[in-house]
This record gives sequence, C-alpha cells and structure tokens, in this order.
Amino acid sequence: MLDFGHLPSNTGNGVVQVFIGDSATVGQTWRPWYKPRGKSMLHIFALGQGGGGGSSNVGAASTMAGGGGGGSGGQTSLIIPLSLIPDILYVSAGKGGVPTATGTTAAQATFASYVTTQLPSAVGAPVANTVLLIANGGASGGGASGATIGALGTAGAIATNATMPIGWAFSNLALAGQAGTAGTTAATQPTALAYPTTGLLCTGGCGGAGVGAAASAGAAGGAITAISGVKQMPGNVAGAAGGASTSGGPGWPGYYNGWIYTGGSGGGSGGTSAATSGGAGGDARRAFGCGGGAAGGGFTGGTAQSGGFGGPSLIVFTCW
Repeated sequence: MLDFGHLPSNTGNGVVQVFIGDSATVGQTWRPWYKPRGKSMLHIFALGQGGGGGSSNVGAASTMAGGGGGGSGGQTSLIIPLSLIPDILYVSAGKGGVPTATGTTAAQATFASYVTTQLPSAVGAPVANTVLLIANGGASGGGASGATIGALGTAGAIATNATMPIGWAFSNLALAGQAGTAGTTAATQPTALAYPTTGLLCTGGCGGAGVGAAASAGAAGGAITAISGVKQMPGNVAGAAGGASTSGGPGWPGYYNGWIYTGGSGGGSGGTSAATSGGAGGDARRAFGCGGGAAGGGFTGGTAQSGGFGGPSLIVFTCW
C-alpha cells in the first residue's frame, strides 16, 4: 500500500491536490482539476512515470545474463497566475512501466504524463497546443536473452517549449530523468547507481547480475550508492549474490528516503553447482517516478524471475 503521509496537505491559505498515476497507456484516463476560489497563484510539480526492470531467465554456466534497470521519469514544475488558466484542467498520469520480458533486450519506451487545458476527444496523446505541463516517462530496461544483457532503461526526456507550449513561459524547472544501469554477464556485479545531482527527486533502477562459469558462485545485483554522512541518503542494497549452490537474492524495493524517491535495486545471480534461480528485480511502485530493478540470472533447473515495476507518475497542484 502506498503511504501518502509525506505528501503536502492543505495548510494555512494553501490548497494542495495530489494526482497519482493510474493510466496504463498514454491518455487512457483523464481526471479533472478544478480551480479553487479565492486564490491567485498555482504551482504544479510533476514526476513522469518510471520504467520497469528487465526480466531474466535460467541457462547454462556463463550463458545467462541479467536484465537492465528501468529509467526514471523526467521532472517538470511551473508557477502561473490562476487568472491565465481555465476553471478546469485535465490530468493524465502514467501508472509506471511494466517489467520487460526475457528475450527483449532493448529498452522499452513508456509514455508521458500531462496537464492540459482541454479534454482530448479520443484516447492518446493530447494536441500539443493544449498542453500546460508534460513530464516524460523513463524507459523500461531490457530483459536478458541468453548471454546478451538487458539494456539500461533510458531517462525520461526533458520537457521543452515544443512539448508544453502553453506552460513553457511559466516553467521554473525542467529536468531529464536518470537512466537505469545495464545487466551483466559472467557473475559480475552491475555498475552502482549514484543519486542524481541535478535537482531530480527520483532515481533510476539497477541492473541484474549474470551467472558465472561452471561450479562458481553468483554475483550481487546492482545497488544505489549511499552518500556517506547523510542519513537521508542511505542508497538501496543490492540483491545478494548466490553461493555456488544457492539462488541469488531479490533486489530491494524502491522507497522514499525523506527527500528523494529511490528506485529498485537489482537481483543477484545464482550459483552454478546446482539448479538455482536469480533474484527478482526490486519493485518501485511505492517510489514515484523511479525505475524498477532488474532480475538476475539463474542456472539450469531454476526458475525464471521478473524485473520490478516502475514507479507511478506524481503530479501535485498547490494554490495560494
């Protein structure tokens, strides 16, 4: 269950309304936002949806790679006088990317979340000239295919004047998302993911580890690196490496650390002295905008594992 206790609520003269992504395809669902009475200014903060992690499978020694971690959504915000917008705006926000199936090694695009001045007449992306705000989604990481690693999920693209013509003059921040990390082969731990330093408030997801040579132990999955000396930046622990005859551990789920939403870590790979499974990717459905972690590979006779889901889009309206 998602915990919304950290999100702003109505205080003093402010009116805060929060929209959580629920759309499975672009423009599938739209919800209205109504201009409150007696207010003069509006701030909108938006994170695009995160991509899911790549799935993995089981195979012979040195022939099963890990999946790729999902990319995070982009971040956009604006401040605009309420007198310049209509009484009703319309919101469509992505629910988070799904894990990419084994065998599809390329990153898989998701879609953008929107705030528009007009309700589209059909399901799909709105007409550009009605878009007040856009936050692009991060791509889902690729799944493993034999010894071919799953590609990292690319970052959600930065919003531009062409993609939000109405709101661009009032935008005060537009950031690209953060890419995930790719899977690996040969029982090698995926590259660690660092917290973003751009002002982005969500992270990508981490890749899964591949299996090694015959009769060898597995490797740990990808992790998000902690920032030393900062309690609010503890990172995210990798899925544990399997021993020679044991399965890899699952990636840890995404979470909110008090300041930034943190994506899922990658699953560890199993050993190759017995039938083993890789660890599943860390799920990011409780971490808005974040990428899901990818699954690690396992040895013949084990069970295939799935990547984690990407985090849903978050759009917050604040009026005063």
